[in-house]
Amino acid sequence: MGRLKTIDCPACGFGVGEHASICEAVQKDSGDIENPLSNLPPTAARAGSLVMAFGAEKYEDHESYLKDGRPARNHVEAAYRHLHRWEEGELQDHESGEHPLAHAAARILMALELKLRKEPG
Repeated sequence: MGRLKTIDCPACGFGVGEHASICEAVQKDSGDIENPLSNLPPTAARAGSLVMAFGAEKYEDHESYLKDGRPARNHVEAAYRHLHRWEEGELQDHESGEHPLAHAAARILMALELKLRKEPG
């Protein structure tokens, strides 16, 4: 499985598909000024989004992490593994081609999503 091909959004330059949540133009159209996702660092958000898109393709479901029954702690442990790979000098994940820090960030976000959705505390 290689790096996912994306088509750039004419409004923001991000890849079409997973970009809607971070596209400033979509934000303005939706009227969500209370919680603008455009406050996220755009390059890092795009990298994390590409990791999530890779996982969706690999597991054939973009929300498989919500359905597989793994606790949030498992995602935190996986984030540590990606951080250690980066500390050891890895600059590109061998499967996705994305940066290990993007994988770590995606895992932390998955853990947070699980905690906020169904695991109080």
